Amino acid sequence: MKWWETVDFGRPAGNTVTAPVLWDQANAKPLDNLITWTEVFKAGNQGAMPGTILTSRRALMVLMRDP
Repeated sequence: MKWWETVDFGRPAGNTVTAPVLWDQANAKPLDNLITWTEVFKAGNQGAMPGTILTSRRALMVLMRDP
C-alpha cells in the first residue's frame, strides 16, 4: 500500500506542461509560453481563461528578470 496518492482532480493531462526551453536558460520565452498555455486552456474550456496561474517564487523571479 502506498502512503501517498496522486490526485488529478479531473484536470486534463494536457494541462500539465513544461517549457521547451527552461526559463532560466538562454533563448527562453517565458511570456510566450504562458500566452500559448493560456490559449490552449481557453480552447479546451469553452473559451474560459484560467482564473489563476499558480507558480513558485523562483519562477516568478525568473519572469521578473526576463527582458
